[in-house]
Amino acid sequence: MTLKWRRRAQRPAVWLFLALLAACGGGAGIVAVVQIVTPLGGSWAVKNTINEDMSFDNTAVESTLFTSQLNLTAEINTDMAICGGPDIDISLEGTLNNGNLVLSRVGNPNTCLQGSFTDLITLEAGPPSLATQSYENDRVDVQMDKGLWVSTGGGQLKLKFNEPFSVDNDDPSRVIGCVVSVNPLDQFDSNDINNPSSEMDGFDTGTRAKPTIPEIKSILTGLTLFTQVVFEDGATLKLLDSNGDSVTLHREEDTTTTCP
Repeated sequence: MTLKWRRRAQRPAVWLFLALLAACGGGAGIVAVVQIVTPLGGSWAVKNTINEDMSFDNTAVESTLFTSQLNLTAEINTDMAICGGPDIDISLEGTLNNGNLVLSRVGNPNTCLQGSFTDLITLEAGPPSLATQSYENDRVDVQMDKGLWVSTGGGQLKLKFNEPFSVDNDDPSRVIGCVVSVNPLDQFDSNDINNPSSEMDGFDTGTRAKPTIPEIKSILTGLTLFTQVVFEDGATLKLLDSNGDSVTLHREEDTTTTCP
């Protein structure tokens, strides 16, 4: 079967967003909503013997980086009677709303596939009123270069990444970037001899651990800048700074910042 995109180098991808009801306020009943963003690039394949996989179109990457509800298009290949199958290259359209995916065949308003994302690489979905299948992605399309990563509550720390674009499950990928706000000369590159640990480990399919950069060091000084940099979701990083303090970074729109 042929999918629209399966390139391993600088693969384009779509970022889709989940919204999770996180907490309720005090006596006033205020509800706080935490947006969780998950990338959807790559091939989503059913994990059992059914010959079925799905890919999402990459036509709106920039516009979907900062929203939790969006319209989307996809393509499914299936040997089952799903969405008009069995067939290959079935075009679908639908919505993602607070983590819930609803898809219909193009030109047919009836829902043929629906479900929700349970982690960065798993989608539980199926036809309405029928059992769901587990679709698993072969990688996390982290797109670390998109935007600027800014610390919560004042933006004292800002990081810019040039790579990686995506990280295959259970494999590492090179990390390149710089600290923007503290010292622009604090660049990091996993190929530098003083910085062998700056690689992002892919999603661990055994432990279900999220993509993590174990350590980031300065090229200039060789000193450790950050440890335990965890890709919580497409819009959130959590890390420990050189003092061992926990810091949360959120992705913000930025098209001008570059590393020196």
